[in-house]
Amino acid sequence: MALWVIGSASAQGVPPAKVELTVAAGAPDAEQKRALSHGQGDERDDEPSDAEMEEARRTGKSSAGAGLSGTVGRVFTEHAPDGWFGRLELEGVVASRFEGAGAVGGVTLGGELWLAGESGGGGLPVSFWLGYRTPALIGSLGLGALMFEIDEVDGDRGFGIYAPFATAALGVELGGTRLLADARALYRWQWGAPDRAQLQLGLRMVHFIERPTRPAKQRPRQGMLR
Repeated sequence: MALWVIGSASAQGVPPAKVELTVAAGAPDAEQKRALSHGQGDERDDEPSDAEMEEARRTGKSSAGAGLSGTVGRVFTEHAPDGWFGRLELEGVVASRFEGAGAVGGVTLGGELWLAGESGGGGLPVSFWLGYRTPALIGSLGLGALMFEIDEVDGDRGFGIYAPFATAALGVELGGTRLLADARALYRWQWGAPDRAQLQLGLRMVHFIERPTRPAKQRPRQGMLR
């Protein structure tokens, strides 16, 4: 940007003076650009590309994922009629090989409801499981607890916490979907009513998203820009 200033002639006949004032407006240097762009990551960095996915499959990288599962089936409760149960859970999964054969593990959190004639109840189950999968089959064993439960059998209503259970599952996995035969053995201990053993046998469907794990990104430290 240039600014021109022209002065008037003096009494001695000195020609008008011309003064040029130039102000430079330069672009920020590389360090300034990096500072301005800090924290403005590319949205695509959050989603692996097709090439990265294929590379992860080929090299057998570890992976992680999450999904939603639903289970329905028969319930058999000590000193109560046979009935039906339903369960809805959120599930987090880690695997030693992305979409490949290897060890897998996970954690589930959700809610359950069971009904058998005039009896019934429900709770909030939390469980941890470990297993192994091939490209098509998956099996697992796990342990967990009902963090909170309320049951009523023959007019006796009870309340309990941390009721333990064990789980087993076997089924198929295809394209982000699992279909499993699911078994869960519980001991529903509680206050206000007798403790009861219970067996739940059902069919479980899980829909999940799995992505290869990535190393953590190194961010520049504050105050290191020059």
